[in-house]
Amino acid sequence: MSVPVIATPSSLAMARSPQFITGKNNALTNDQLQQMDLTLRIRTGVLAATGTANYVLNKDYSINQVINFEISDLVRSEFYHDFSIWNDLGFTQSPQGEVLWVIPTGSWRYSNNGAAPDTTVWSSGTTYAYLTTDG
Repeated sequence: MSVPVIATPSSLAMARSPQFITGKNNALTNDQLQQMDLTLRIRTGVLAATGTANYVLNKDYSINQVINFEISDLVRSEFYHDFSIWNDLGFTQSPQGEVLWVIPTGSWRYSNNGAAPDTTVWSSGTTYAYLTTDG
């Protein structure tokens, strides 16, 4: 039996740019990964998969049974920017040491070794959540 697997950053070093959320399903000859949904919640404070999603993404094609979402720019846009601080070069970046939770959830449609397509939730909670920094 073959079920897709998900890969997310698993350390602070991996949670720096670029950041990828990857689905893969090619353990058996006739496996297919046909579609993947990704909902991103990007939060400060306590880890929780609640509230409004920051981004909802979808891809309905895979390359070699792999679907990649490159989310670096999306995450980067959620860091706090203190626009009251101004110098001759422009606004400064986020405060030093800022940390955000990235909480990816979603579903995918796949075929297990040529069987009828199945749509399954790959995460609905904080299983794949990770911390990312302003670097």
